[in-house]
Amino acid sequence: MIETVTKSLEWVPLSDLMALVGLMPDGLSGRMRAWILTRVPGVNPRVLVDEVSHAISSRSPTGDDLALVDCAVGDSEPADYTGPWIAALGEAPAITEVGRALREHNIPPDWFRSAEWALLLPSQCAGGWASPAELLIPDKHIRERLEQKSPIVTEIPSPLSTQELNAAEPEQAARRIAEWRPAPGDWPDRSLRLASILADAVKRDPARWLSVPIRIVRALREPLYIGRYLHTAADLAPEHDLPVGALLDTIQLIRCHPWPATLPYEHNDWRNAETAGIWLIRVLAGSGHDFDGRSDEVWAILEAEATNCPPRPDATNTRLDPHERAINRSCTQALDAALLLAYNEQKASTQARPEAMRILDASLQLTGLDGAEHRSVLATRLKLLRHVAEDWFNANLALLLGADAAEGLGQVTVNQALKWGTADPWLLEHCQQQIRAAAQNNVKRALSHLMQAMLWELPGYTIDETIRFARTARLMSDAGEQLGRMLSHDAAEPHQITLAVKFWQSALEATAASDALLGFGWYSEIKTIDTQVWEQMTLQTVKASGGRTSWTYGVANRIASSAPTRTGLAILDELIRGQGNDWDREHATEQASQLIASAQALQATVEYRNLRNALVERGQLNV
Repeated sequence: MIETVTKSLEWVPLSDLMALVGLMPDGLSGRMRAWILTRVPGVNPRVLVDEVSHAISSRSPTGDDLALVDCAVGDSEPADYTGPWIAALGEAPAITEVGRALREHNIPPDWFRSAEWALLLPSQCAGGWASPAELLIPDKHIRERLEQKSPIVTEIPSPLSTQELNAAEPEQAARRIAEWRPAPGDWPDRSLRLASILADAVKRDPARWLSVPIRIVRALREPLYIGRYLHTAADLAPEHDLPVGALLDTIQLIRCHPWPATLPYEHNDWRNAETAGIWLIRVLAGSGHDFDGRSDEVWAILEAEATNCPPRPDATNTRLDPHERAINRSCTQALDAALLLAYNEQKASTQARPEAMRILDASLQLTGLDGAEHRSVLATRLKLLRHVAEDWFNANLALLLGADAAEGLGQVTVNQALKWGTADPWLLEHCQQQIRAAAQNNVKRALSHLMQAMLWELPGYTIDETIRFARTARLMSDAGEQLGRMLSHDAAEPHQITLAVKFWQSALEATAASDALLGFGWYSEIKTIDTQVWEQMTLQTVKASGGRTSWTYGVANRIASSAPTRTGLAILDELIRGQGNDWDREHATEQASQLIASAQALQATVEYRNLRNALVERGQLNV
């Protein structure tokens, strides 16, 4: 299993792999997710922070979490992880509660979980758990203890080494691989390890291993090894000049199932090797290959695969997103390859292939999980689809995205485009009803797309229209948070900053519900908002919200890092006296204690006196 996941890191998108690992039993799934995220380069730091937050709130730490926490801390600013991790720890019990629980030997398991994490995380992330953790976990060397636990990964030995394969001629080495058989009681995944060694050998010397692929496949014989061989060729395709015609001959041979599969391994079947061949075609199409003038042959393969959706053992599994299920299916890989190939061909010809039209028509006729999975592929390629098949797209618009689609699959298609695709002005403008429905149903990234439409000033997304929708859908706070996150980068356009401020002002005027304004605390991350404007509007917001915000950490830090003003002091006073959680008030108090020392010029103001009194009342200043 570990070997399979390791090799999957090379070609399966991280989000897809994480979704698949999520199907494992809870204990194993958490450890695998932590292990994967620390081995994939370039992971968004926010993903690391979110993964730690999920782990804190759901399970005890393991040895695999040490590297995950270290990566998250190393790649992020403290402001990015401190608040989320404190929130994930949950509300800490009072010391008196801990004392009674210890006396009665009745400690809730969640307390132990949070206490262990509090000792493992950076000290500023412990929040209110610092003292309870000291009482609940006598052994403070939790990191050392976790490091001593057995790692999740155990290296599975290979019957042949990379050096042995490289020393032999490729065809001879392939025969040695095919001849090996596991002994009784052998590692169950040792054949997978051998397949990985094969892939390493091919990558070390692709010119020798891929010059005559049909001979290598004949020597390898077993579909398990042949599939890995083709996947490795796909890995090499973007940067190497491969013998495309010879590889196509090999794919055609595999589709004939030319000899029986005899290796005793569950997934050693020709169908998996065929899927590897379709993946190779998809990669070649995405790299712009013309298939050495054999496009008719390729189209015949793709049409046969894309229109053939055999039943699967997991046909009732709805836990995975349609796109997460689609990535490993030959039929949906073939559909994606067809779209890429059609795009390549249209560069030289304006006429779309009839095979492409038949594949698209067949995809829209599918229902159930098959229909959702095919539509997930179309959804991620909507821009390309409008380019290569504009007439078909316009003629089938209602069936693709609208009410003519069976079983609500039009909405599913829009949901998939929002979740997996980039912001598309055409989609936002022409599918406003579906976009709003997706946002209201909390489809991932839907609200972000909607707010982007407002920033682009698309028809139907004026500030007033967006305010009305957000208020009706009870998404005002989320909308504010989205804008704060979206515009936090240094390259945010001044015009969009202006629109975001107008949206904030309209939200203040339009809502009376205090919770509806909490998310606007994230505007503290928009550094290019004029500080005076930001402070005045933040003061209005926290007053309307009972001294609360969903990002007190950022608000307090921004005020503390600026020159002291009366408005800034008033905001901190509201946060300290407000109804936020204990940690939020504590952090605001710490920042206020530091800031007030440099605010001597404001001693005569009512804001200074109020804040000073709040600090004195809480024992942070001497009278």
